[in-house]
Amino acid sequence: MMESTDYFFLTGVVYSPQGETIAGAAIMIYLIDHNTVPPVKKRLGITFTATDGSYGISIPRQSGQEYKVVVYLPGT
Repeated sequence: MMESTDYFFLTGVVYSPQGETIAGAAIMIYLIDHNTVPPVKKRLGITFTATDGSYGISIPRQSGQEYKVVVYLPGT
């Protein structure tokens, strides 16, 4: 029997330093496991911003763990 995993939906909007929304940015989601030395970074998923700069991604809920969101701008 498969174990049930609880997920949550992470949403946001990516803005430039000038306050404009950014379309096509890549959003990488990482889980940082501090139970190991050194901490282990595991990639959970990737999504991209829509034309209005918004994004959303479903990721597994890991109680007591840290998540890291990294944004890569288009063309960089």
